[in-house]
Amino acid sequence: MLGKLIKHEFQTTWRPFAICLVSLIATGLVGAFLAYIYPQNLDVPTFVSVLLGTLIGGYVLLLIAISVIAFALVVVRFYKTMFTAEGYLTFTLPVTPLQIITAKTLVSTIWILAINISTCISVGFVGLGLVIKDWDELMADLPMIMNAIRHGLEEMGAYTLGTAILFIITLLIGVIGQILTFYFAISIGQLWQQHKVLGSVLAYIVIHIIVNIITTVVSVGTSLSILAADVVNASSMEHYVSSTLWISLILNIIVCAIGYIGSIMITNKKLNLD
Repeated sequence: MLGKLIKHEFQTTWRPFAICLVSLIATGLVGAFLAYIYPQNLDVPTFVSVLLGTLIGGYVLLLIAISVIAFALVVVRFYKTMFTAEGYLTFTLPVTPLQIITAKTLVSTIWILAINISTCISVGFVGLGLVIKDWDELMADLPMIMNAIRHGLEEMGAYTLGTAILFIITLLIGVIGQILTFYFAISIGQLWQQHKVLGSVLAYIVIHIIVNIITTVVSVGTSLSILAADVVNASSMEHYVSSTLWISLILNIIVCAIGYIGSIMITNKKLNLD
């Protein structure tokens, strides 16, 4: 049944997310064209500079807006299908809250990751538009640039395959943690007899503050332990990067576990549909 739930989630959510994905790629291509035609000299009419500057600012705002919209779609979808009149239909199905929340989390994670990847591709298009005019010069300098980047990563202790994999896993778990934090906050809000949306917002703020405080305290403690060492070298920096990633991963896993289990327990025991 979980497979059918996942398929249903994709079928009912693909349109708005597809619009977001297409918008990101399309604006990236447009941005690449504008970057390509952007004059390299400063002797251009003022209105051209203002127009291009406005377009660049609009592009940045669009990237931010689509990211916010994507999470808003996730939140609204969860709330409507779980805690409004539509929730009655959801819970008439022969499924458990665990299956429902698992399906929603998986599908939402895939969509959010797709949005993030498309954002990177879009920005990459714009960057390509900026450098393609000097492509030959860039290719000539590329080995030097790559060596400088590699040297910088080595100095940070981040130039290892294990660190790269750990970084990717931490980002993935972080996305899941964000989604489950929203789910948990919405579920907590349903425990209120009135003003449930307000309760959800306040719950999210409190959870967000608590997580940030814990993350900050742990991060500062790790930083101080590095600074307290007698010698700050590549080895100590490698330890710092690795420790920071592991701490972030563990904290994200804890956030995921609390959000996942808490959402299921509240939905299963304290369901309060409008």
